[in-house]
Amino acid sequence: MINSLAARFSRKCATEDVPGINRMLGARCNSHARATHRGEASSCAATRVRVADCKGEKPPIGPRFQRFATAASPAYLAARGRPEPPRDLLNHACLRGKFPSGNLPPWEYERKGETVRVDPSGPLIVRIGGAFDLTVQAAIDGLGVVHLFEDWLRPHLDSGALEPILEPWWQRFTGPYLYYHGHRYLPSPLRAFIDFINAGRDAN
Repeated sequence: MINSLAARFSRKCATEDVPGINRMLGARCNSHARATHRGEASSCAATRVRVADCKGEKPPIGPRFQRFATAASPAYLAARGRPEPPRDLLNHACLRGKFPSGNLPPWEYERKGETVRVDPSGPLIVRIGGAFDLTVQAAIDGLGVVHLFEDWLRPHLDSGALEPILEPWWQRFTGPYLYYHGHRYLPSPLRAFIDFINAGRDAN
């Protein structure tokens, strides 16, 4: 998620006057927000678990509760049928995401205390944090079933370009937190990025 936010922030910096950033861009400096585990003062990281003993600041990102959503285009469902229990996805073309390590996380579903994990196959695999726009468009074009954050799919669900699948099984989880060193004087790029995130959260 932090990579997606950083990409949106970079586009904003390229088209708008963002305090603390544009002077650096004008000087041909490379300003960016990055996820790291080294704890550097100019960096930040996102996690879905609020670590109580972390000394850094940890404001929430986005809605406090989110869901993973599964969907496909009307044309795909007309041709292939609608999966009912989650394990039916093993017989469908699924659009997957993988970590940089190459690991493919399973798709998880929950209902009435039961958790089901499936490891479906399909025609497209993209790197997590990367080209998810490609995955969504592939689903809209009828290439297969997509499983992503509900917020990312909601505009296409509302427009009818995608139809929800297995909605009673969608997994609900706590939204992520942003961690960064709580210094009194934050670097300008990091401060601008934090303000950008806070503005988006307040708008929701």
